[in-house]
Amino acid sequence: MVSVGEKRDVTYKTAMFKFFALSTDTKPTETYGGCAILNGSFLKEIDTGKEFLYDEEGKSWEEQP
Repeated sequence: MVSVGEKRDVTYKTAMFKFFALSTDTKPTETYGGCAILNGSFLKEIDTGKEFLYDEEGKSWEEQP
């Protein structure tokens, strides 16, 4: 169950995403819905309260303190 809010640039097929998901969901990497996930995109696990920001270079989600 992934819920998404986004600010999309159709010309460059990129987006700044805001994801809300369960900790057991697979976190999207690189692309979502045909758009590249940009640095600083946000993901919150709604069952744990943990928050993550996307590292585009490392293609990973970094947990925030």
